[in-house]
Amino acid sequence: MNQAMIIRRMVELAQAGGGPSADEAMVSLAAVIDHLDMNSDTYEADVVELIGVGSAVWALSGPGDEQAGAGPR
Repeated sequence: MNQAMIIRRMVELAQAGGGPSADEAMVSLAAVIDHLDMNSDTYEADVVELIGVGSAVWALSGPGDEQAGAGPR
């Protein structure tokens, strides 16, 4: 699946209200990072990118998110 299709699918999911909560998204990202192949040539760059995505999710969850003040679990 190319990047444009991936972004389109993410937007469609968000608009339909079917996306995960910020907490669930953080847990999913952590699981994806945990499953990356540490021997891959792109491992470090992939981890940095996914942590950046997680940071954006956390920031966008905003102060209204009850879990935001507690930090990730």
